[in-house]
Amino acid sequence: MYMKKILLAAMAAAWMPVTSVQAVRVAALYQAEVPVISQTGESREQAVRDGFLQVLIKVSGDPQIEKNPLIRASLKRAEYYVHDYSFSTETPESSQYLLQIQYEPRDINRLLKKARVAYWGENRPLILVWVAVAGQDQDAAIIGSESSGSVYQNIHQMGKKYGLPLIFPMMDVSDINLVSPEDVASLSLEPLKDASRRYSPDVLLIGDIRETETGVQSKWQMQMNTTQWNWKINGKSMEAVVTSIMNQVNQTLISQYDLRPAGERETSLHLEVTHILKPDDLSRLIRHIKNLAVVERVELSQVEDDKVDLTVRVRGPLEVFRQQSLTGNHLVLKSQNQGLSRLNYEWMR
Repeated sequence: MYMKKILLAAMAAAWMPVTSVQAVRVAALYQAEVPVISQTGESREQAVRDGFLQVLIKVSGDPQIEKNPLIRASLKRAEYYVHDYSFSTETPESSQYLLQIQYEPRDINRLLKKARVAYWGENRPLILVWVAVAGQDQDAAIIGSESSGSVYQNIHQMGKKYGLPLIFPMMDVSDINLVSPEDVASLSLEPLKDASRRYSPDVLLIGDIRETETGVQSKWQMQMNTTQWNWKINGKSMEAVVTSIMNQVNQTLISQYDLRPAGERETSLHLEVTHILKPDDLSRLIRHIKNLAVVERVELSQVEDDKVDLTVRVRGPLEVFRQQSLTGNHLVLKSQNQGLSRLNYEWMR
């Protein structure tokens, strides 16, 4: 009787609206804020087009998406994709308005599918940023979550542009005891991994930025699972260096997730997941899988003791799903049979 109740609860969960169970759900993907000088129709129309392009870049991660002929044509009728909008002011004394626009997600996804543009889901890898910055006559200092300098602001702006969830270390007593500016500047992975555990990130981005008489020099390392990338980036300004590295991070993550254009061929995968102890575990598991960018459909096949079998339809090959499934640290891959497209996981509460 108990197993029947779990099965009924799971079947209901499989068809319920998706809500996030992770801290890496990107809020406001389909929203934009655009400054305007007035509330006139002409100002609003241009702002709606500008906001629409911002949203398309966030959803797809493609800064060149405007070059797609269908997207370029759709920008001329951006009003069609608006769900609602409102005006606000940054301060009571401000003479400039902010137009806050909510676009319709289903219509945008349909457009991207028609234009054969790949797009991410709302759940994306959480990036913890460790950056040490040294001025010409200043020692290196780690940028923490309470920082307000230009590097912090520029990284956040670029993350917002691409819809990348970014966090910085709090640099409280716990962090200070584990990590020094020298550790970050030398890209010392082991102490940074130890200090990062409390944040449960999917990706570590480590950077050393130094101002010189001729410009800015930097070196970077990004770690995701067991894969590592290294870059050296120089530029005339801090902003130029940050823009360049964040472009690299965005493109690297897109290539790793192997996002395929909407409408690509589907693959059917079979999942066996153990350690499902409560009905809530099963509903959380199904929502977690549904939120992955490449997943088209999830079907519950069987529930037995603490084990469930699922059939998952995805865009692209098995490896793409395997990579994305590890986001958020909810699933641990135990084994896989690539020939049978079967993966065995353990669910982690």
